[in-house]
Amino acid sequence: MRVVIDGVADQLHPNIPPRRLRRHISPLWLDFKSSGNDQLEFCIELAWLESSQRVLDLACGVGRFALPLTQYLTAQGTYEGLDPFAEGITWCRDHITRKHPNFHFTVADVATPDDRTRSYTAANYRFPYDAQTFDFVYAGSLFTHLTEAGARNYLHQVAAVLKSGGRFVCTWLLFNSQSAKLLTGRSMERIWNSNCGTHRVIGQQEPEVSVLYDEASVRRWYADAGLGIIEPIRIDATYCPSRIPKDRGQGMHLYYAHSIIALRA
Repeated sequence: MRVVIDGVADQLHPNIPPRRLRRHISPLWLDFKSSGNDQLEFCIELAWLESSQRVLDLACGVGRFALPLTQYLTAQGTYEGLDPFAEGITWCRDHITRKHPNFHFTVADVATPDDRTRSYTAANYRFPYDAQTFDFVYAGSLFTHLTEAGARNYLHQVAAVLKSGGRFVCTWLLFNSQSAKLLTGRSMERIWNSNCGTHRVIGQQEPEVSVLYDEASVRRWYADAGLGIIEPIRIDATYCPSRIPKDRGQGMHLYYAHSIIALRA
């Protein structure tokens, strides 16, 4: 089901974020509007996102998920976007909240590779929302940039702000360590060349650039946080092999991108 037809989206939102802001959240060869539509359709069709629900968008960036969501959520629904990228939050407030007052955006006071001066790290940051506030939490390409301590904390934070029965959809870069033992010359060892046990990174100096996780470890952490994974784990709707550019070297990591749908007990 196509929630937003491109012509309608262009008419209602004649401006998408400028290239310099879009580049901050993803390479420009990954189509901003189409991938945002795909994210929303995935959440509706496979994770039962309803138009009147309260939604939290973690690592909301510059509104890729929020823009199509403005055409789906009713006045009874609400949206909260959270991201440490202050310039992106400003753009979203100016271009989305101004037209849709039930959409709110907050700067997360958490350190990133671009700004280590913030008050908190991903390992000790607490989401600025009350317990059991949201029906639905989405995190696109967030856990792909968190190392273990941050990832485990964020899973517990998600569980805290979700209502009982609420759904959580997020993307991960995943591999199966048992299957990997049977393969030789595997690309994951060439791309993520540093082995950290539960995960692999591209380099130790800036590990958050891209993080590949062992599936078995991720499953344990979900269970520890009280989040039940709804099988199967699926190929991600946005960061998927079909979107690898002509220069395949830029997109080989997309073979490892998956979406996990989870339910809070």
